[in-house]
Amino acid sequence: MNTISEKLVQQEVSKCLLGMGIYPNVIGFTNLINSVIAVVEMGNNGPSICEAYKQAGRKINKSAASVERSIRALISKCANGNSLARLNDYFGYPVVQDYPISAGELVCLLATKIIYEILP
Repeated sequence: MNTISEKLVQQEVSKCLLGMGIYPNVIGFTNLINSVIAVVEMGNNGPSICEAYKQAGRKINKSAASVERSIRALISKCANGNSLARLNDYFGYPVVQDYPISAGELVCLLATKIIYEILP
C-alpha cells in the first residue's frame, strides 16, 4: 500500500472513531487504525485477523494479543458511553444492536468499507 492510500485509511478510521467520541489518546485508537491498514493491505484474499494484529503489533513493538486487547478496551469504552450505536449511522445500516461488536468484526467492517467505498 502506498503512503497516500495509508493516509486515506488513517483519515477514514479516525473520522469514524472521532465521531464515536474516541480520541487519539485512547490506547486502542492507533492499534485499530494499524489493524485496519493491515487488513486493507491484505485485500480480499481472506485475510486472517490474527495476522492483521501481528502486523499492527510490529509497528509498535507489541504482541498481537496486546493489540486485540486494546481494541476490545476501546470497544468497551464506546459501549459504556453508549456511542457504539453511532456505527450504525456511519455504515448506514444496523451493525450494532443488542450486544457490542467484537474487535475482529470492527476491524473487518471498517476495512471492507474502505476497500469498496473509499479507495480508488
